[in-house]
Amino acid sequence: MRQLKVYYEGDLVGTLLQQVGQYIPKFYYDSTWIEHGFPLSLSLPLIPEDLGEKAFNFFTNLLPEGDARTRIVGKLKIPNDDFSLLGAIGGECAGALVLCTDYMDPADGWYEQISESTFDQMVETNGLSITSIHSKNRLSLAGAQDKLPIYMDGDQYYLPQNGAASTHIIKFNVLAYKNVPAYETLMAMIASEAGITVAPISYHTHTNGAFALIERYDRELVSNYDVRRLHQEDFCQATGRSSGQKYPVKDDQTDNALGEIIAILREYSSNPLQDMMKVIRWQIFNVLSGNSDAHLKNISLLYAVDANKRVTVNLAPFYDLVCTHAIERISKELAIPVGKQDNPDNVHYSDWVAMADDCGVTQKIVINEVMRLANYLPQWTVESIENFEEKYGAYPALQRIERSINILCRRAIDAIELQTKR
Repeated sequence: MRQLKVYYEGDLVGTLLQQVGQYIPKFYYDSTWIEHGFPLSLSLPLIPEDLGEKAFNFFTNLLPEGDARTRIVGKLKIPNDDFSLLGAIGGECAGALVLCTDYMDPADGWYEQISESTFDQMVETNGLSITSIHSKNRLSLAGAQDKLPIYMDGDQYYLPQNGAASTHIIKFNVLAYKNVPAYETLMAMIASEAGITVAPISYHTHTNGAFALIERYDRELVSNYDVRRLHQEDFCQATGRSSGQKYPVKDDQTDNALGEIIAILREYSSNPLQDMMKVIRWQIFNVLSGNSDAHLKNISLLYAVDANKRVTVNLAPFYDLVCTHAIERISKELAIPVGKQDNPDNVHYSDWVAMADDCGVTQKIVINEVMRLANYLPQWTVESIENFEEKYGAYPALQRIERSINILCRRAIDAIELQTKR
């Protein structure tokens, strides 16, 4: 039998147990945690029984996906199963949890400065060289893109060691889509203009490639080299879904993912009306800016936990905003549809009304926000491109984003004006 301990700030939360031949391990909360702790997820109540598949989904949502996962497994030379991967790289995940066989206190950790030559190799290999050089690091970030958690001190890059926590994430070039770091940086700039709170991000070029540097919203710098991990969960975790269910089921009339997000915020957020409006604005922005890959793992809840483990839940800053319309060979279908419409080129007034119904708000709230963003996004895009190129240099490929946003915003305005003139 294999087992992994789950810790929060040094306290034992529970244990994952996997019998030989068993695919889905059992997860049990520790009895002391049940008495004094808090539920790790909205989908995982504090009970003494095995929490089954939903618990396993929660933990596997911490893992890399797709090609990024395959490359890490190959470098570490471990079996490509979820339990083995959690054991190998579960020491520095999204959020505050640490999964391990032997707990490493972050206070005993340290940070190793990344040399210039190592950094060169790291950028060239999209971070995989770090896995080879520092085989004992247990670093994990979910998603399909190559990422590396690091600690920043000024402009110096450090690698967390022996359980130390990171402060930033490096997101490397996507092998087949080299403009993604620049696109994500620009989209965050545009989103900020639209009143959307995003994780701070900057674009960096290097002789061996380019990358985006993101400040972690799930980390709090207490003092130099003293970093507190903050608990969070994405909406796959909050709803008990696996990472493979991050896209709502197409043509499933009962799968109202946006309405489910809104319902969760209405019940659990400490600022429900504010957070609900943030999600509505985020969804409209995604449609009008050509971000068709805004799925349930790209939106999260952030937990504030006090000394007595009392919890306050709020919507986390948004992240992974990319204009997929500007990238060839990527599906344009919306990850989360507007009503039941997943074709962003065919969203009509009635679809926006259906979205309002899904969210349980008046259609006026949604229509007014669509018109506000559609009227101003083109100008905010022009200004953001100017600011980007002033900071980072000329980048002609950004004009693709501008063209996409202009087309999508014009269509939205025309669709709404057509209806209101009837």
